[in-house]
Formats: sequence, C-alpha cells, structure tokens
Amino acid sequence: MRATGAEMDIITWNTIAGGCLKTGNFIGALKLFSQMRSCGIQLEPVATLIGLGACSHTGLLKNGKEIHGLVIRSHLDHFDNVRNALINMYARCKALKQAHILFQFVDSKTVITWNTIISGFAHWDRSEETSFLFREMLLSGVEPNYITIAGILPLCARVANLQHGKEFHCYLTRREGFEEHLLLWNSLVDMYARSGKNMCQFDETFCFFCHGLQVLESKGTLRESISVFKGYSCVIASFQGYFASRARLLCILSKL
Repeated sequence: MRATGAEMDIITWNTIAGGCLKTGNFIGALKLFSQMRSCGIQLEPVATLIGLGACSHTGLLKNGKEIHGLVIRSHLDHFDNVRNALINMYARCKALKQAHILFQFVDSKTVITWNTIISGFAHWDRSEETSFLFREMLLSGVEPNYITIAGILPLCARVANLQHGKEFHCYLTRREGFEEHLLLWNSLVDMYARSGKNMCQFDETFCFFCHGLQVLESKGTLRESISVFKGYSCVIASFQGYFASRARLLCILSKL
C-alpha cells in the first residue's frame, strides 16, 4: 500500500496485524504493531488487543510489559477488554503473580474476567489456585459458564485431581445448561480414568458408549460408529442428564 501511495491509517494497520494474529503469524503481528507505533499512530483498544494477543501466544513477556506501559500512558487501562487482555497476557507468559495483582485491581469483575484468570492458572496446571479462584467466583455471585468449566476440567484430568474434579462434577449436575456440552462430560470420564478409579460415579454403559464412539471416530470407522450410535438409542434417552444426543449425532454426521 505504501508503494501505491495509499495512507496507512489505524484501521488498515489493525486489519493487517489482526490478519497475522488470526493466521498464527504472531511475530508478524508484533512487528506490525511496532511499525505502527513508529509511524506515530495513536494507540487504541483494538491495536492493543492485537499486540497483547501476540504476546500471549509467543510468551514474550518483555514485549507485553512494554505494551502495558503504553496502555497506561494512553489511558486505555479502564477498558474492560484491555484489562482482560493484560491479565491473559501475564498469565500466559507464566507471570501469574502479576496477572493476579491486575485481576484484584478490577472492581467490577465480569464472567470474562473470572474466566481469564481461572484459565490462566489452569493452563499451567496450578490446580489448588484454580479451585480456589473458582470458589471465589461463586462467592462473588458471578455465575460460571461453559467456558469456565471447559477451562478447568482438562486440568483435573491432567493432574488426576479427583477431589477437585468431584467438586466440578457436582456443580455440573446441579446446574442446567451444561448437559449439551459433551466435551465437559468426556473430560470428567477422562479425569476419573486417569485417577485410577473405577468410575463408579458413571454408569458402566454410559462410559462404554462414550468411549466406544470416541475410539471408533478417532480411527475413522464411520460405519461402525453409526452402528453403535443406533444400537444405543435407548441409552441416549437414559442419559439426558449427562450428555446431549444431538451433540454426538452432529459429531457423527459431520464425518459424512
């Protein structure tokens, strides 16, 4: 665009840098962010999110801190999305202490703010802190959503923390709206399996059905997968509280 004499405004910079970020070219996004600043373009929230997002994916804490300084000098730290992006950047760069300090300074914490700090600690397998933050979230009156639980359960499976996993399992069974998210229930099965237990919390048929479909699908044996799905239609009706048949059906149909 410079060769044609076209002016590079903030929208153009954000479009190109954002494209780099979406396609996984995080270093390219950071370079464009730096070039934009050197051209005297005033920093604004969208560009800030792009720069912080690139730092989060690359783990470049030094660059993230520099952007944090720019945020403060540009008076952008009052935007909720910018504060959440800063918390995420520090957490993903393993600067968990700084992430938690920023989190504590947020007065009105939304579910996105809670999800950001919880997923940050869960990303680094900090199960105790993650569980503590989840309890704090409940006490604050903010209702967890699918993103909250989806960020925690894989952690319980990785570290085979059965005690905390049971707490989240109990929470899921007492709340409506989670039954259609099959990933959550498969994560629970995985957690119980890795803990060395016999998964008595789940019916034997349900476990066989879930894992049977997973194995068949992973091997690409579509015909057998559909056959198992049809054969267990009665089981689907029996376990509506554990998973949504529609979700699994869509998973199978997507392979046709």
